[in-house]
Amino acid sequence: MSRPHFPVAASFVLVCTLGLGLVSIQAQVVEIAPLIVEGKPDAPLRPGHSHLTLAPTPSTALPSLQNLAGRVPNLGASDGRSSSYGDLISLRGVSNTPFFTDAAVGVYLDDLPLASTFAFPVGLFGYESADVYRGPQGARFGRAGEAGVIVLNSPAWERPAGGQLEVGLGDFALRRASASVRGASTDGALAAYVDAAHFERDGFIDNLTTGRRVDDVDQTFARAGLRWQAADNATVTLRLLGGRTRNGAQPLVPVGGPLDTVTREADGEIHVDSVGASAKAEFTFDPGTLAIVAGVTDWSLDPYTNVLDLGISLDSEIHQDQRQWSQNVQWRAAPTDTLTWNLGAFAAQVETNGSIARGLTGLFLIEASDFALSADTTALLGNASVRVRDDLTLDFGLRLERTRKTFHRAELVPGDARYRDDQTFDSLQPSLAGDYALTDRTHLTAAIAIGEKPGGWSSFTGTRELARFDAERLLSAEVGLRTANATDTLRASATLFWYSIDDYQIERSFTETEYLVVNAPHARSRGGELEIDWRPAPAWRFTAAAGLTDITLREFTDPYSGINYAGRRAPYAPGHTLALGGAWQGASGWFARADVVRTGSAYYDESEQPSSRADARTVVDVAAGFARGAWRVTLAATNLFDEGYYSLLIPSTGHGVPGAPRQVALTTAWQW
Repeated sequence: MSRPHFPVAASFVLVCTLGLGLVSIQAQVVEIAPLIVEGKPDAPLRPGHSHLTLAPTPSTALPSLQNLAGRVPNLGASDGRSSSYGDLISLRGVSNTPFFTDAAVGVYLDDLPLASTFAFPVGLFGYESADVYRGPQGARFGRAGEAGVIVLNSPAWERPAGGQLEVGLGDFALRRASASVRGASTDGALAAYVDAAHFERDGFIDNLTTGRRVDDVDQTFARAGLRWQAADNATVTLRLLGGRTRNGAQPLVPVGGPLDTVTREADGEIHVDSVGASAKAEFTFDPGTLAIVAGVTDWSLDPYTNVLDLGISLDSEIHQDQRQWSQNVQWRAAPTDTLTWNLGAFAAQVETNGSIARGLTGLFLIEASDFALSADTTALLGNASVRVRDDLTLDFGLRLERTRKTFHRAELVPGDARYRDDQTFDSLQPSLAGDYALTDRTHLTAAIAIGEKPGGWSSFTGTRELARFDAERLLSAEVGLRTANATDTLRASATLFWYSIDDYQIERSFTETEYLVVNAPHARSRGGELEIDWRPAPAWRFTAAAGLTDITLREFTDPYSGINYAGRRAPYAPGHTLALGGAWQGASGWFARADVVRTGSAYYDESEQPSSRADARTVVDVAAGFARGAWRVTLAATNLFDEGYYSLLIPSTGHGVPGAPRQVALTTAWQW
């Protein structure tokens, strides 16, 4: 497929670079952000929607999607610590699979959509807040996952000019440094920012054979943005971002053994490079607002290498890259007293290429293959909110989507096998929601919607008939209640949900030679969520977020063994999540906070064998410090009680990825 051209997006780098030179920086002290992941104070908690402030992170890691997991009800993240390759992101039990399926949860970086879970960012430096929408969102977002959407938001352009420098040191030889600069022209027509961060530490796992640390981390991220108020009714926004990862090997350890040591002949490495750019033009007229967004992302894993001791030494080397070009056009009609509506069109072209080689160390290859996958998605979408009467609003949504995929695979070892295949997935995704005001402060909501995740191919199998898998379809229903007291110092939201899922996608090793995705005819997910935000006094804030998910295979028989797995838990998603947080900001400048996050057990295949179960864990993070004027000093500890657990399991190899142990770090920040 020929590569499309986007003049607006392509000009991003030039315009942004020139624009930064035009900015006149105005020095001003920037207010210190809150120190807890929290609900947005100026908006009511809505069932199925969480708005989180991304507070200055505990200084032992850069912010990540894993930081959100558990703090958002029923949001799960299995972190493989291989720069998102093989990671699992779930909402309400619905997840992607490790390698072959589309993302179940869509992710946006401001206006820029990401195509696949393996290309999700491992560092979220520079983003101020996140919106998490649970349930199908096809009528509202161009790139919409069937389970929900996460939107990461940069600080508002109207924020005062200034900047921050931060440095930190910690155990495991942790070193981190970051810088942020924001400015605006004197007439306010131009505004810009530049953010950069570097993070490195020694690995958590010792290889007793080589005497080296396995999983060292070395990451660098940068972002830049420019907004131009071209006219009273016209705004152009340009954003550029990039990341560079040079890590050691994925920290896989034998399940049941020590979490901090391995014995094997050699270790691997993980190199990832990524860039992204978006250009947005927005025009406001009396009838409404027209927004046009073009985006491009380029992600490369080059290479992923690892060595596992499975009784014999097994080498793996993987190369993979992905490029996405996306366009989104949206018309938002000017709201009236009774009607708000919008229409949109979305198109994306995604090209993914990969190769894999596995072999016995120093002996011979047992597999060598490569693949090329292209996916073209087009969608029409829109929704309308109608105020039927003063206490009742109905929202109608619809999405029409077509995804065309083409797949090429070439196998060189063990035999010469090549094939080409293509599939088209058409989807109709309606939604209906209602909001009934019981009182001025209490609302009852209900929604029903359909979502879909396209099918595809399993690139690790050379058998064409086995490689295909079908689309996964989801019917969701939920009911919720939100309320707040008269002073808005106490807010609460509760939701019950029920999902019926057809052709649920399952990925694992089904035989010693076949690792692929198959479809379970039917699955069901049901559960509930509770969020509470309480500010008893100006200096204090407490939050609670709880989720419960029961996702069960209602109909599935292993096509190879004939074993019936009906009634078993579906893989990858935790059974419950619970987060309790508290923060105190003293008038004298002292501050402290604590977070307790519990994540329920999860299985990594449907057998429910102990070897495929990651047990529940409770992790405590704390921080305290002092801020005076432009300076802030923070002492932070994550996993304070050194809870040992697995963040991801690979049952077919008998290995897992341990969660991060206790870490302590001291950071100093200077703002102007």
